[in-house]
Amino acid sequence: MPAKHIIKNFSGLVKGKLASERKLVLEIAEASLKAVMPSFVIPEKVKLNKEKINVAGKNYSLKKIENVLVIGFGKASGEMARSLYKILGKKINKGIVASQENSKVGSIKIMKADHPLTGEKTISVSKQIMKLAEEADKKTIVFVLISGGGSAMFELPAERIKLTELRKLNNLLIKNSVNICEINTVRKHLSTVKGGLLAKKLSPATVISLVISDVPSNNLSSIASGPTAIDKTSYKDAVKILKKHKIWRTAPASVRKHLLAGMNGKAEETAKTKKELGKVENYIIASAESAAHEAVNKAREMKIKVKLEKKKISGEARIQGPKFVHRNNLRKGIVIATGETTVNVKGKGNGGRNQEFALASVKGIKEKTVLLCLASDGKDGDSNYAGAIIDSETRKKAEKLKLDPNKFLKQNNSTAFFKRTRNGIVTGNTETNVSDVFFLYCGE
Repeated sequence: MPAKHIIKNFSGLVKGKLASERKLVLEIAEASLKAVMPSFVIPEKVKLNKEKINVAGKNYSLKKIENVLVIGFGKASGEMARSLYKILGKKINKGIVASQENSKVGSIKIMKADHPLTGEKTISVSKQIMKLAEEADKKTIVFVLISGGGSAMFELPAERIKLTELRKLNNLLIKNSVNICEINTVRKHLSTVKGGLLAKKLSPATVISLVISDVPSNNLSSIASGPTAIDKTSYKDAVKILKKHKIWRTAPASVRKHLLAGMNGKAEETAKTKKELGKVENYIIASAESAAHEAVNKAREMKIKVKLEKKKISGEARIQGPKFVHRNNLRKGIVIATGETTVNVKGKGNGGRNQEFALASVKGIKEKTVLLCLASDGKDGDSNYAGAIIDSETRKKAEKLKLDPNKFLKQNNSTAFFKRTRNGIVTGNTETNVSDVFFLYCGE
């Protein structure tokens, strides 16, 4: 029986004159996704040995522990909880996880929260998480399961900021090409749980954070806005970011008032020292690097020449796509890169940064070359695609169908283009999230 594909339309994408080349790239992309799935990485990192839990080589004794709690948030946290429960089982007394579904595994409740913008569901589950956090004491171990999307899925805003105002600001940040680290700097200073504040509330418990990183720099303070990490940014930095992107004047008045109060020392700052955090260890168990390195291994296994770009791809998707293709167009074999681009939304179409990256590259792609752009969480922007795959045949098909890529780009309508050309990638929810991975293959 053939192995089940993560890419649901795998066979439909293996077509045309470059079918064999497409198949190679798709297989390498799937290998990269499998390497960062919780069901793979958590058993690799967490072991139970009688009265000891070993996490990435460090032992935690259970002899004086009376309570093991699990809390979590983010797109991958539901599957992280299931994977952790398979290891620890009844050692876990209680847990609440904010994720993309409503279910239960043992003593852990998995509850649906909002994404990409915080909503009432997020507020409700976050209140329950913080109520559970009150049970933590010095005889407690708390596993905190953190993954991308956690910023929206775990939130209790500062007292003077209403949910509608927070949503308005987040929408402005997302649509104005603000990068993820800048967005999270702002978010941390509008929250009562981000920027190490969760860890402060869990003290004096022993806190073990298992983190799947969706941030290109793997900066712990940026992943899900760093609820268990030290934060080196300030209220002043948050104000600078809003002014830099010309959002300050259009931001809700309550947001401006709170940030200014923080600058004047009249609102709680995020955690700045390890002492403030308490007994916390943060472990990054999967990242874009994990995905890329597995892709490299798969390519080598297939006897394909491979290059891994060290520099992360960032910036405007429609600019970075053609640049990536141009600088690697003549290289034989496969080039793999990771990163996260942005989209300045001006049109009324549907799409995402990976599809825009690919769409902008259609006209410049050479013969025998295949480009695949993939959102590791399986959802690219506001579409049902995880990304797109293109080659020189895509360009020819677009010309035949009289589809001008530039017109679709102008309307931010990349999904419509890839629906017409049948080059959109469908995975559904992958249960992980490590930002984006890019593959460019040039045949011999």
